[in-house]
Amino acid sequence: MKNYYSILGVKKSDSQLQIKKEYRKLAKRYHPDTSDEPNAEAMFKEVAEAYSVIGDAEKRKQYDNPVPKGAPQGSQGFGDFFSQFSGGFEDIFQRQRQGHAAKQKPANLRYRLNIDFEGAALGRVIDLKVDRMKSCKPCKGTGATSKTETSTCKTCQGQGSITRTQGFFQTTHTCNECKGTGSHVENPCRDCMGEGAKNFRESVKVNIPAGVASGNVIKVRGYGHQNVKGAPPGDLFLEVKVASHVKFDRIGNDIHTSVDISIPEAILGCRREIETVRGNIKRLMVSNCTSPGSKIRIKGEGVNGGDHIVTVNVVFPKTLSKELESAYEQVYEVTHSKG
Repeated sequence: MKNYYSILGVKKSDSQLQIKKEYRKLAKRYHPDTSDEPNAEAMFKEVAEAYSVIGDAEKRKQYDNPVPKGAPQGSQGFGDFFSQFSGGFEDIFQRQRQGHAAKQKPANLRYRLNIDFEGAALGRVIDLKVDRMKSCKPCKGTGATSKTETSTCKTCQGQGSITRTQGFFQTTHTCNECKGTGSHVENPCRDCMGEGAKNFRESVKVNIPAGVASGNVIKVRGYGHQNVKGAPPGDLFLEVKVASHVKFDRIGNDIHTSVDISIPEAILGCRREIETVRGNIKRLMVSNCTSPGSKIRIKGEGVNGGDHIVTVNVVFPKTLSKELESAYEQVYEVTHSKG
């Protein structure tokens, strides 16, 4: 017996609401019409099967307390238990086959996009080279020529998919022989070998929005594979990886840097010139009696309206000259008068 709790990633003690919540997450992740997971269809069926049982309070009770072997006839065993589902699992999977196997979807493209710190902070337009499947020009995407002959695929009998039955479960996958078309082609287009599409390297302009961060995904519509005859192309998804910077750190929309000042500057105050991520030079006023670690905010010089925050570091000398030592002794006498 399958462990439906494990399939949904929930505990036996979890509430029906929690089970429903986890099911929705998994169903969204593995839905064959949207998922790029290699085992999406099989996992979607597993998840649907599990939720059909423990997602219903009454059926969950029967699942948790199965009828033991040797129970009197008329007791509800698992054969009767599964038969009570509305429509049964076969109907669930049949609906899935009709919506998925009958209609192939173009494949999306995924790339890792490495971008420099300033480009991510301020945004920019870049030219990106991508390898993608596009409609074959010689055969105009048909995969055929004047000598091409088409016959019904013998493996799937023209269905485009293969269905296997194991017990009361059915699984369906795209026919490997005809790749879901239901047809066998002889003398196909030599350029694309009957696929109707072939690989091309293409340049695409990508708009990097200001403030993009590592882990964000940029979607470029229509620049995925055009590998399905008569269908529009898939989309290009770019997972962003932002490089670090030698001077700047970013927290949210704020840019953080630091400035070093001496002890006298911390006591008397001073001025510093600070370069921002936008390339502007700002004059920073450090007021007198500034404590180490104090932060000074430059409004609007961060990312998307954020600020530039400067942390003040007070640098202590490693050694003292005689002149400095004498000067500090005079300061000490003034600040520590015997009264």
